[in-house]
Amino acid sequence: MGLKLRDWLKRSTERFAATTGIAQFLARRPPRCGAILAYHNVVPDSGIGKGDQSLHMPVSRFKSHLDLIQRHGSVVPLLKLLERPTTPEVLEVAITFDDAYRGAIDLGIRELITRGLPATVFVPPGFLEGKDFWWDALADERHGGLEPEVRRFALSQLAGDDVRIRKWALANGLKLHPVTDVMQCCTQNELMQTRVAGNVTIASHSWAHRNLGSLALWEMERDLSDAAEWVRSVNGDTAVLAYPYGIQPTDCTRVVSHGHRFGLLVEGGRLPRKLDQLAVPRINVPSGLSAEGLLLRLAGVRA
Repeated sequence: MGLKLRDWLKRSTERFAATTGIAQFLARRPPRCGAILAYHNVVPDSGIGKGDQSLHMPVSRFKSHLDLIQRHGSVVPLLKLLERPTTPEVLEVAITFDDAYRGAIDLGIRELITRGLPATVFVPPGFLEGKDFWWDALADERHGGLEPEVRRFALSQLAGDDVRIRKWALANGLKLHPVTDVMQCCTQNELMQTRVAGNVTIASHSWAHRNLGSLALWEMERDLSDAAEWVRSVNGDTAVLAYPYGIQPTDCTRVVSHGHRFGLLVEGGRLPRKLDQLAVPRINVPSGLSAEGLLLRLAGVRA
């Protein structure tokens, strides 16, 4: 099936489920305890050029997501959602951003502040001050993202390590593309200004955004320790860690030892009644997901 036809069928299914009320009915079901949404970046509608397009959501679409969430539920702080022992009467949603992209801070968080809504930003401090990420620099221009084999090799053999991946890419003739400012990691000053302006929680995404499961124990210890120390220094919250790439390490002892009570994945759907605190699911929100598609995912349906 061609890509355009598949996309058309997907959008048609999303619109049908939303307009007929099926998704609204399912989203209000009480058996699950809310949902955590995993966004990455928010960018101008005019486009951003190169980069992993699945991560960079146009701001108008992000606003349509917020409109939908506010119509069908409520946005709550992440820790409140994680620590709530009972099933709420209405759907509760926590909004999170991974990687602290400048666009997420400048456009996404700004919109949340305007609406008086809370959010959590998971920061890899090693990338602050305007660094870009390897997956954006290596994104294939024809497909707008990473080739699957490149991603698998980078995460498994190179531990998702930005420095190692860039060296490997150059040695193998792969082109590294420059990215626009909005696709870079923000500065610490930008992050602090945002935190002061609204109900924004800063939390850990490890120090250098490496695959914790592929690191030696001493490397994982240092990565988590440095990040936790930085988070505490900016009065952030170390209770929650978002695993880089959503990959949970086999040994979570080090995770707990740094004050992390919750470890977040990047997929898995709505929260279950019985929560594994070190394998907390989230709903990944790709940039192309329509408001109708989001409603389906909140309803527990993935078209």
